[in-house]
Order: sequence, then structure tokens, then C-alpha cells
Amino acid sequence: ETQATHATGLDVGASSAAIGLSLTMGRKILLAAILLSLASEIGVQGVNFSRFIRSPGFSVSAGAVGLSLLVANRLETDLLFNSQSRSDLIAVVGAGTLLLSGLAGQDVSIREADKVALEGFEGREVAVAGPRAVLSWALDAALKSTPATSMHILWDGKTLARGGVVGEQKDIDPAAPIMKKAMSPFSKRGGEVHLPDLQILPGKVEFTYLPRNCQTVFIVPLAGGSDVPAKGAVVFGGDQARRFTPRDLTLLRNLAVRIEPELQDGQ
Repeated sequence: ETQATHATGLDVGASSAAIGLSLTMGRKILLAAILLSLASEIGVQGVNFSRFIRSPGFSVSAGAVGLSLLVANRLETDLLFNSQSRSDLIAVVGAGTLLLSGLAGQDVSIREADKVALEGFEGREVAVAGPRAVLSWALDAALKSTPATSMHILWDGKTLARGGVVGEQKDIDPAAPIMKKAMSPFSKRGGEVHLPDLQILPGKVEFTYLPRNCQTVFIVPLAGGSDVPAKGAVVFGGDQARRFTPRDLTLLRNLAVRIEPELQDGQ
């Protein structure tokens, strides 16, 4: 009777091992079929297939499929052995690594804001008292060579030039909070002010000289110092939120710096 029981136990163990082997082979075959199906769908062959299996999309797909198969295996297995738990843990780590690697390799880009039709009017004014040639050149350079849709030049409390799509009011108030901060000495945290998305800020109400729905603003102070407030400023506006790239900001900054000595000389 003992021998019969032992034999029965061996038969059960052998049957369990055979079932486990069948499930393992079935999962491998299913995974291979899925991968071949994916490869055939996108028409990858030879070198293209090699490129495909190194792509972030493949890593995400393989990781997700691997984790799904591991969960299904756990759900359909009644008796778990220590060796199987350890192997499942290693498989989870491998599939999770593939999934995270694929997600990290995906190209993620911020959706660009839409351009808006500015609620202003086309205008161009250059004051007689000032270097008219330089101011006209600056307006042309900013409006034709950069994404700026408007430009205002403030000097010694007066608006010497403006152009592009502008607002109803002509004069800039140097005492307005944001402008005052930009023109403050550097030691008091004055300096350039970039407002990538103007419409979400309460301070937009002070920009009455810009179109009501102006989307972005960049202010460059002129002739300022560590302990000396700026004597003027250049204000650039745009019709698209977050439109000014670092390169655009550099171009606009250099343009403002270019006209500064001309304004100081009063030519």
C-alpha cells in the first residue's frame, strides 16, 4: 500500500510537471506569435526588424505582455513552489525594466498653444525726439525676424516708438507693478521679465498698450545697474503662449542692447 501511494504521488508530480511545462511552452508560443504579429503589421524585415526590437514601442509592448502573462500564470496556478516565486520575481523585474525603458525612450513633447487673432490694430509710430533711424530699424528687425507681434520702446518715461499689433493706449506706465519690477536695480531683483502665458496672470491688466488678448510678453530693461534703476525698457508681445524660445529671447535681448547706446547718446 505504501508503494502504491508513493507511485500515485509520483504520477501526480509528473502530471503537475507536465502541465506546468505545457503552460510554459504555451506562454512562449503565445508571446512569439504576438511579436511576429506586431512585426508583420509594421512590415519589418531584416535590418528593420532589428531596429524594431530596439525601439521604445517594442520595449513597452514586450514589458506589458510579459507582465500580463505573469499575472495570468499566477491566477491559474493553484500550488506555488518557492522556486516558481523566485522565478516570477525575476520575470517581473525584467518585464518592468523593459516597460520603464520603453516609456523613458518615448518622445514626449508639450502641446503648443494655438495662435490667436490679436484684438488690436496695426500701427507704427516713431517719436521725432530720438534716433529715428535706429528705432525704425529696431522695429523692422523685431517684427520681421522674430515671432514678436509688437514692440514698444520706453525711454526716460516716454514711449519713443511702437509697432506691430498694438493696443488702444499709447503710453507705458513705468510705475505699473510689473514694469516697475523690471526697471528696478538688479540688487533689488530687477531685470528682464518673461511672461510666457500672460492671460493666466492678474497682472495682464497693466498692459493696456498691448492687445487685450496678447499671449506672451518679454521686457528688457535698458541702461540699468546693480544699484541704479533702468532708464528705459523694450517690451515685446506675441500672439501665442510660450512662443518665445530661448533663441528668440536671445535675439530680442541683443536687439534691445543694440539700441541702448543710441538712446543714451540721444542721436
